Amino acid sequence: MIVLFILTLICAVCLTLIGLIILAIPAAVLAIVFLMLFFRYRRRDLDNGFREFLAPLLKGLKDDIKSGAPIAVDMDLAPLEDKTHLTETSPKYQKGAYHTCYDRRYRRDTLSLGIRLSDGNTLRLSRTDLLLSCERTKRSSSGKSKTKHKQALRLVYRVQMRLNPARYRFTGAGKNFEKPVTFTKTPKGHILKTSFSQKLSSTSARADPLFILEQLVKLYSNLKPAAEKE
Repeated sequence: MIVLFILTLICAVCLTLIGLIILAIPAAVLAIVFLMLFFRYRRRDLDNGFREFLAPLLKGLKDDIKSGAPIAVDMDLAPLEDKTHLTETSPKYQKGAYHTCYDRRYRRDTLSLGIRLSDGNTLRLSRTDLLLSCERTKRSSSGKSKTKHKQALRLVYRVQMRLNPARYRFTGAGKNFEKPVTFTKTPKGHILKTSFSQKLSSTSARADPLFILEQLVKLYSNLKPAAEKE
């Protein structure tokens, strides 16, 4: 919409300069319509997490998901910087040459995913997005105000896997993980829990589903066949 607005606005200006006012007026009206549609659709915009993260993740796991088993998905598609996710706004402060600074913190419980795997294990994955958005304004030597935005995004993943006791057991090692792998013994098999995080420079950076698949491979590398002796 914004591209169409710019194009029709340029067209209206050019038609005005060459004296074709009759054509310039409809072009200007059309430009205004495109601008209104831009603001309307922007308010309804959804996060791209489903098609850019969840869909590729499920595609990467498709050979490991039990055939015919239901997949439980709860995903928040409201943009991360939506006001519903704002948890804290700092008081106004100064930093160096910047006379007006604000820090805003956002938290979004983005994803909860439950899958039954073909080997009998049950996987639960959740993700929480934590965003720190810094807005800093200073005045240049010419007297103009200049605002700088800086963001730091951290994605926190939590994994829980119930092992099929007929196939797997857990040794308690939990190697190659950011945080220790904890486990609980139950009659239905060991329940493993761990968490890890991923830091991104801004909200424009994409969460990588391959990163999750690599972490799951690490988790499986700590499992032993159930029949193998201690």
